[in-house]
Amino acid sequence: MRPGYRRLKPNKKRFMEEEKNKLETFAAHIEDLITTYYQLTTVKAARKTTTVTAEGFYVVVLVILCMFVLFFAGLGLAWWVGSITHNIQLGYFIVGGFFLLLLLLLVVLRKKILAPLKNIIVRKLYE
Repeated sequence: MRPGYRRLKPNKKRFMEEEKNKLETFAAHIEDLITTYYQLTTVKAARKTTTVTAEGFYVVVLVILCMFVLFFAGLGLAWWVGSITHNIQLGYFIVGGFFLLLLLLLVVLRKKILAPLKNIIVRKLYE
């Protein structure tokens, strides 16, 4: 035996081995916990990404369809207004002016319109 070292008694030696085993078990559990948490985060991120992508695709299709509806409804309205005024060109200009007024209204009120939309998008991201 080296000088300055004491020989452990059998009880203390067994106690130290048990503590070492407990510590190794604890470390293994911590490692499992970290792995599980990482996998859970990955699954949550994938789920959120697919949800946002699907909803984004849905919104794009909806916007395209709405553009078609507005286009053809505008053409029909312009034709109708033109037939009432007995001047088709005037009907197109009147409906064009109406759409221009709508566009200006949207530009002026964009902050009041965009704030609730931003809140909705953020809520969707953190659901």
